[in-house]
Amino acid sequence: MKLKKYRKTYCLLAILFFLIPDSFLSAVSNFTGNAGVKGDLTSNQDSNDYDPQLTLQSFFAGQFDFTSNITIRTEFSMQTADIIDNGIFEDTDAKFKIDELSLTKQFTVGGLLNYFSIFAGTYEPIGSDIFLRRHFGIEPIDSMLTQSWLGLKGSTVHPFYGIGGSFIVHYGAEPVATGLYIYVNHQNTDKYELNTDFRIACAFDNFCLDFAAGSGEPLNSENSSGEKVFLVIDKLYMHSGIEMMIGNRYGNSLFAEGGFQDMLITRDINDFNFSADNIYLLIEPRFSGRTMKVTMSLFSFPKETVENLFFIDDTFGFDLAIYTDAIQWRTTTITVGFHTTLSYPEKNIADFESVLQNNYKDGNEPNIKLSPFLTIPFLSGSLQTMLQATVSDFNDVWEKAIVLNIGYRTNL
Repeated sequence: MKLKKYRKTYCLLAILFFLIPDSFLSAVSNFTGNAGVKGDLTSNQDSNDYDPQLTLQSFFAGQFDFTSNITIRTEFSMQTADIIDNGIFEDTDAKFKIDELSLTKQFTVGGLLNYFSIFAGTYEPIGSDIFLRRHFGIEPIDSMLTQSWLGLKGSTVHPFYGIGGSFIVHYGAEPVATGLYIYVNHQNTDKYELNTDFRIACAFDNFCLDFAAGSGEPLNSENSSGEKVFLVIDKLYMHSGIEMMIGNRYGNSLFAEGGFQDMLITRDINDFNFSADNIYLLIEPRFSGRTMKVTMSLFSFPKETVENLFFIDDTFGFDLAIYTDAIQWRTTTITVGFHTTLSYPEKNIADFESVLQNNYKDGNEPNIKLSPFLTIPFLSGSLQTMLQATVSDFNDVWEKAIVLNIGYRTNL
């Protein structure tokens, strides 16, 4: 649920950020960032014939470091409607979203590194390696299946979404950190929800872990009898997320991430409401040879997550990726491979047994998709192309089962 009540706050923060005076920017000691754009060429599924549609997705993320150990980060993304329908030189509907605005102060107390942050939007979510990379400097470990060009909120296990602050402590020379997050949003109700989460993370040579758990409490100003009170908390929405890897990205390893959202607990212990549709699960053994790499994945994602992903269209399934990143052409290293995906719409991990038994009593047949892809370094970024063919949808108009993706990411 979007923070509709915070729209004015978001706009004000964005205006203040982008209108920062030159004297303030002159104090910036370092700027890093990345940006990207991706086009999807597909067919209108509601048409009887092949009806091409082209949509675009783009994002920008930037980090400003100051000599006083202050860091400002921003990220936003945009998605357009079909630009072929009206013509590329005409007005096209687009959705613009600010994914993150944050300010972090780093300081040392008692030999421990401390980070105090205030943020709006999605901040260092569980299910993305962004926290591990920022705080421990590790190489990327995220799965290819969870790639997204539309921000981090929809594609992660637990997004820390709202307006609030966090306090992170690093324990000396050990690659271990703990943190506390306090923020408000309207995730489950129209009332303000106060969220409190505890986080622990570590990054050793052959083991990485990022875990958080907490709850959201809708804040009521009247009790069950309708009487005005100062504060009543009669519901808890529990949430949790974990990302981990055993091994390292250069050898055989096991990557996994999982969690759940919006587990409702009330004062009546017998009133327990939770759906397997809210479970996020990805288990991914990775095998690395001299030139070839193989990744096998079992996934079960909420529907909202799937809508933001690059490779995955259904909520439950299996994926096999075989690729190599060792092809040399002149001075360029090329990555080439393919995904084979067997997926089930409207299914989740609770349906695992029936899927293995090939039980399709509800007529929900699996989808089979082949996705060859090619990634080529270009300028300061990389150009990625992928052709997705849903083999199970081939019919008289087979072109409707084909999607062409072309994307480019660059470092700034």
